[in-house]
Amino acid sequence: MENLQFDEELQYARPAFNSDNRSWLANLVIKSHLAKDNAGEQKVLVVVLGLAVFATGIVLWSNGAPSASPPSLSSQLIIKSEIPDSVKSEIPPDVFNSLPAEFYPKDLSQSTLEQLPSALRQQLGV
Repeated sequence: MENLQFDEELQYARPAFNSDNRSWLANLVIKSHLAKDNAGEQKVLVVVLGLAVFATGIVLWSNGAPSASPPSLSSQLIIKSEIPDSVKSEIPPDVFNSLPAEFYPKDLSQSTLEQLPSALRQQLGV
């Protein structure tokens, strides 16, 4: 009985521990044949990181760039008490008195806008 051997235990044996400590991204780079070894894989990942940082900078810079033209006065709040006297004198008194204390030119009625001098309408952008 001493010469009796069982080979079945090998099929239940635990696989050897993979001592390869690469991340899934590093393994992806090597499996996709972009790199052959650890040094090449690190170079590829540094290039990918650089491209990601560059693309992020482009996106942030393009969204944060100032617009080519300043916003028109039609989108700016106008406070009636701050209208210069030179402009007040051009507006008919009944139209000026009908203006609210604070207003956006784009919110004025068409009839009110028509009563404003054309130069003022052009300046307000309406």
